[in-house]
Amino acid sequence: MFWSTLSNKEKIEKYQKVIREKEWCEVSKYIPKNSKFLDIGCGAGHNLIKAKEELNCKVKGIDPSPGEHGVGRYGESKIKELEILKGYSEELPFENKSFDIIFCSHVLEHVNDERKSLNEMNRVLNDNGILIIGMPTASMTIISYFSQY
Repeated sequence: MFWSTLSNKEKIEKYQKVIREKEWCEVSKYIPKNSKFLDIGCGAGHNLIKAKEELNCKVKGIDPSPGEHGVGRYGESKIKELEILKGYSEELPFENKSFDIIFCSHVLEHVNDERKSLNEMNRVLNDNGILIIGMPTASMTIISYFSQY
């Protein structure tokens, strides 16, 4: 009974959205308006939408499985309105110094080569750019674990 209440799509979406909204609230104050914004591991594009709509950023995303995880993976998504490429952080398909902001949340713990991923982020980030990296906390791990069931 307990597991079934945590496993439906609506609850997963609700909890994921709460977590991502809190995260966005904390990091968005460091993102200048009209920036060139890259979300690595963007999933269904939740943060791309926030950056575009709230801060008028020019947004791009990259993910190994676009749209298959994260807020918006269930039901209607705005993913078709976004430029999300299928790819990996270890080989970013962008020109050097292409972005003012790189946002990478809950990604580095999943990559095959952290050093290569960080080097690629450094390569595509402008000299005065901002790199925002988020790593999971114990509470996020527990919520994620339960949301999978």
